[in-house]
Amino acid sequence: MNKINEIALSIIAMLMSFLLVACQQDATETESLSSSESLKAERRQNEGSAPIGSEDFSDASNGKSVSERSDLSDAFRKIPRPEAIDFSDEEILVEARINIASNDRELRLQAVADLDLNDANDLALLENVLLSDPSSEVREEVVMHLADGAPDKTAPLLMKALNDSNSDVVISALDWLSTMDVSDKPSLIAAFKQIAATHPDQEVREAAEGALDMMD
Repeated sequence: MNKINEIALSIIAMLMSFLLVACQQDATETESLSSSESLKAERRQNEGSAPIGSEDFSDASNGKSVSERSDLSDAFRKIPRPEAIDFSDEEILVEARINIASNDRELRLQAVADLDLNDANDLALLENVLLSDPSSEVREEVVMHLADGAPDKTAPLLMKALNDSNSDVVISALDWLSTMDVSDKPSLIAAFKQIAATHPDQEVREAAEGALDMMD
């Protein structure tokens, strides 16, 4: 019986010793952690408040040389930034497409000059103005604007201007068509000859003859 008691006391003593050592280790780790936090707090106080996430960034950059971090920064700077979008041209077109039907002649004149000669819908608008606008000045503006476009797209519209009731519009169309590289020259020459022979306005007939000379 005494032997058993001795063994039990020995085991209890060993357990007490183990618990004592474990408590000492916990105390040491707690003290170390507290000391580390105190040092960080003191460093922040001395250097000013660190930005949020600065410690994470510092940890992420550990192990990278200054040169590597510099290269990374340069790479980010070289990433293309989206260019500012300039809506002014589109706004002008939208306004022109509205004003082309305005009752104000000045607004229609400006709208004609702003329409896009490369846009099929805008060309249709110009054709409609050329054939129906009550102002000969606006119709002549259409002729001059069409002369700036690609001949294959605008020459057919300019030929329609040869039938305009206003002599100035017809003369303007004759002058511009005679300088353009028109694919269907036979049809154009035939139209010029008819105008030179039959138009009631002598000035128009002379302009047609001059246009024919330009095309020889």
